[in-house]
Amino acid sequence: MAPLPPYALPRLHEQNSKILLRSSARADALVPAKPKKGAVHLKHLLYLAEQLQSKGPLEQAVLDLAITAFWGMARLGELTYSKDLGPLNPALLLLTSDVKFVTAAGKIKIKLALRHAKTCKPGEVQHIDLKAIGNALCPVEAVKRRIQESKGHQSSLFGYFDASGTRRHLTKKNVTKILTAVWKKGDFQGISGHSFRVGGASLRNAMGVDVKDICRLGRWVSECYKLYIRPYTPKEKSNAISLLNDLDRCWAAASHCTAN
Repeated sequence: MAPLPPYALPRLHEQNSKILLRSSARADALVPAKPKKGAVHLKHLLYLAEQLQSKGPLEQAVLDLAITAFWGMARLGELTYSKDLGPLNPALLLLTSDVKFVTAAGKIKIKLALRHAKTCKPGEVQHIDLKAIGNALCPVEAVKRRIQESKGHQSSLFGYFDASGTRRHLTKKNVTKILTAVWKKGDFQGISGHSFRVGGASLRNAMGVDVKDICRLGRWVSECYKLYIRPYTPKEKSNAISLLNDLDRCWAAASHCTAN
């Protein structure tokens, strides 16, 4: 058999690639699509707060992490640690020293520096931006509680001191275990650790936040942000607005009583 002329090879490769792509598409069509991850809504976050805020230091740390993950559209892996005890690598993990307070237009904002984000390039630092929202689910207050709880130590931002005074770091496994137990108790289905990132993006989308701002805050650089958006029904949007208003009123009333 005579050898093929060199110019024939690219064409054959193109034909083979097209055949493989068609075969792959047919195979994908036969595989049931994975169910999309559910979105955490404000009602879920409030239920979580009701269940964890009066518990021990571990549960309180998990609550503050969850609030931060929701409003910061963060992955749990970005806020947790590979081990629950011992020294941490400051070049890779989120520490109390990675918190920066910024005042803009009379309001406090927080920037969390991430050096180990999933989409970080070598040497790159990404940031989670958090705004004060003036109610019990405020992410700025959640981070401030973590700073206060650390007692001036440079350690894990999302950690706590156990009964013996030992500093413990929140691992993804331990956080997920506590969250799963709460979701089960509340009979909430289809919610996972990734649901906080999905929930934060979906709420902003429902409230009419510009897509460019959602991408910037969620650190998306492509249209993959669409994979995280879950549409709100008109009733869900109305409920979210009402809940936010109720939380704001309760916070304002509590602040007024404290001031007096």
